[in-house]
Amino acid sequence: MNTQSAFVASVVLTWMSACIVDCALPQGCMKLPPARQLKNLTSLNLRWDDIEIVDWLQLRNLPAIEYLQMAHNKISHVNLGVVIKYLPNLGAVDFSSNRIKSGITNNGCEVTESIGNRKQVVSCAFVRLKLKTLPLESEIPANVFHLHALFNDFANLTYIPHLPNLQHLDLKFNNIETVSWMSLRNMPSLAFLYLSFNRISHVDLSEVIKNLTKLQFVDLSSNMITSVSERQLGLPFIKQVNLNHNPFRCDCAMLWLMEKLKCLQGHCSS
Repeated sequence: MNTQSAFVASVVLTWMSACIVDCALPQGCMKLPPARQLKNLTSLNLRWDDIEIVDWLQLRNLPAIEYLQMAHNKISHVNLGVVIKYLPNLGAVDFSSNRIKSGITNNGCEVTESIGNRKQVVSCAFVRLKLKTLPLESEIPANVFHLHALFNDFANLTYIPHLPNLQHLDLKFNNIETVSWMSLRNMPSLAFLYLSFNRISHVDLSEVIKNLTKLQFVDLSSNMITSVSERQLGLPFIKQVNLNHNPFRCDCAMLWLMEKLKCLQGHCSS
């Protein structure tokens, strides 16, 4: 098979740190070969190519594409909507480590997004940014599934953005002292809540739990909780709560927890 035939028959193509710029276009623009040359391509890797601008309609030249990797470029705008109907097999797109400020992601987000019938995964990280509050709704993609905001300085967590698809919220190591628990209803799909290694002394999920029907796990370990009731923890609706390393008072208010611990240690009668 000659070189040209091999190119036409390719199903996986990698162009990393390569020149894929058409000289007639502005610097940093991407131009793909004609469709007849790439009709069998299922995976295209264009990482580390200094791409700034993409003519998204050109992706029609890749009718069989399943995986598109465009991480570590200089892309600032994404518009797959204009071409997605021509790409019935497209399952995963990676735009992480670009300069995107509109489209599927915003500042602070590393994104790997699956399209079509495959599970969508969108993750945003705001780590060590000295934030005093969570980012605004306009700064987080509405379809985000995972939000990590660690090692900031929230202190009083009063603002919680409306993120209807969020499933994982990680707020460890933020010096949080108080939480507006009812504000968690802005995250109705929340399943996992991580609040460990903060300074929280009061917990009350008793009212908001009816709005968090998917909540399964809450991590409150390594905080300043001295007393809490089952109802305040959202039990029995929540499947699992981590309360390790809190300075609990040994009094009647905590009798329920001591009884549960005895059961776990096998001391309760059947």
